[in-house]
Amino acid sequence: MPDTKADRVGLARRALSHLEKPVTARAVDDYAPFFELLAEDVCFEHASPTAAGVLHGKQKLVDYVTSWFGELADARRQDDVEVSRPLEYFQSGDRVVVLWAERTIDKESRRPGPSTEAVAVFDFDGEHIVRLRKFSQ
Repeated sequence: MPDTKADRVGLARRALSHLEKPVTARAVDDYAPFFELLAEDVCFEHASPTAAGVLHGKQKLVDYVTSWFGELADARRQDDVEVSRPLEYFQSGDRVVVLWAERTIDKESRRPGPSTEAVAVFDFDGEHIVRLRKFSQ
């Protein structure tokens, strides 16, 4: 069996590969690598200025992420979101911390808003994400 500990950063990169596209350019399929890496009993904690919460279980997290697509298709949505500073990965054992910045982009004018900091903390067991915490300003 290969040593997956050595490639925890590679797993985190795969899980966040959807960030390569602005939010409104993503399809549900872009999240497939993320969904595949989730443990059945994953715990997801998130906090931002507009929302916070905890979800337990792979299906609940998949449903939470896929529910965004109805909101993104809403013509009233004025902003897109894109990564404004490349992702930085730090590993310690089974944990990977990822730092980046993101900003909103006005849909009509294409003018960017200010960048905000974001962090994701992945805890792995084997090749599966057992806990994920995501925080943003």
